[in-house]
Amino acid sequence: MRLDDGRLVPTFVRQALAGEPLTIHGEGTQTRSFCYIDDLIEGLWLLIHRGPNEPVSPGNDEEMTVADLAAVVVQVTGRPYGVRNIDRPVDDPGKRRPSLASASGLLAGARSPR
Repeated sequence: MRLDDGRLVPTFVRQALAGEPLTIHGEGTQTRSFCYIDDLIEGLWLLIHRGPNEPVSPGNDEEMTVADLAAVVVQVTGRPYGVRNIDRPVDDPGKRRPSLASASGLLAGARSPR
């Protein structure tokens, strides 16, 4: 991801490396789920080749609060930081967690050929 693309992880990393306070919308209690791109691509590849022709949510269903992510970024970058809480946008979801029920059933026991 580009550091200026506006997403949460690159924004926190950019701010931490620059010695800036990490910007958190609201109190940081909203959750997000993150996924390694390699895992996502493998799951998509398998779904393309095995899955039905219907919507399926790939990803990770483990959640982390935005505040907890900020603490991880600080730990990984080794930079002291502050937090700047700003108003949370009205359309900011409190929870972002895909339902993996369909994908899990389709991919049970599947392995990619790589």
